[in-house]
Amino acid sequence: MFTGSGSGKLHIGRRVQLVIWLQIMQEWIGIAGVTIYAPTIFRTAGISQTDVQWISGLNTITYMLSTLICVFTLDRIGRRWTLYWGSVVQGISMALAGGLTTAGQSHPEGSAAAKAYSSGAVAMIFLFTATFGATWLTVPWLYPAEIFPLEVRAKGNAWGVVGWSVGNGWLTLLCPVMFKAIKENTYYVFAAANVITIPMVWALYPESNQRTLEEMNLVFAADSIWNWEAERNFKILKEQNPELVQAAQRGHSALDPETGLPIRSSTARNMSLDVHGMQTVDEKQTFKHG
Repeated sequence: MFTGSGSGKLHIGRRVQLVIWLQIMQEWIGIAGVTIYAPTIFRTAGISQTDVQWISGLNTITYMLSTLICVFTLDRIGRRWTLYWGSVVQGISMALAGGLTTAGQSHPEGSAAAKAYSSGAVAMIFLFTATFGATWLTVPWLYPAEIFPLEVRAKGNAWGVVGWSVGNGWLTLLCPVMFKAIKENTYYVFAAANVITIPMVWALYPESNQRTLEEMNLVFAADSIWNWEAERNFKILKEQNPELVQAAQRGHSALDPETGLPIRSSTARNMSLDVHGMQTVDEKQTFKHG
């Protein structure tokens, strides 16, 4: 499954790679550092030891409440735009947090200017955390459930957890090293990671919002990894499979909900994943789970 061997036009291996790297980047945009090393981050910003703990707790509460935003926006703007606006705001927040922290440290400790800059840096960390809760926290966990065929959906989600474990573990080990070596410049590393995710999502990650699992199979039928090629191929395949699209719009699936295999119908038997009509999904098609 990791390599996609035996999956043919379904390109399962490509989907596995997408969910793994989406979870890795979810951690590298900075949330692992903020949640685990919040006291260190706030001390770096100039907050006194006595205030660090309650500010960290307040930031966590803000994080929790911000997740409600996604409930109202996710299906309205889609998965890709949710990630886009999250990356933009998070990147700006991290860059400003680094700049304000540096500016605060250039003034005498306890001075009015130092406190003002420290407050600004803390505000940027709060903004970053709230934005993450409304955007990047949700999509990387939701995306695997929307792009894998039913037969391998559980294992597809499991590969996403593998990506999360790699990203979280890697960053958890590196964060103290980075804060010790480059101090507040660590914020710029996180800001750069947010910038990287924008072209990454744009080029590689197809939109899954309001699309059925059958339609996602058509999206990933393209041999190219690029999203624009997948969308162009999808339009062609939709024209070649009108019964499939109409059935999905009526709320009927061409796949059995228990097995993930095509239902015995003309729609399922004739579902083409090839723009040249050379390959179709039929009852004999199987998935390799390895």
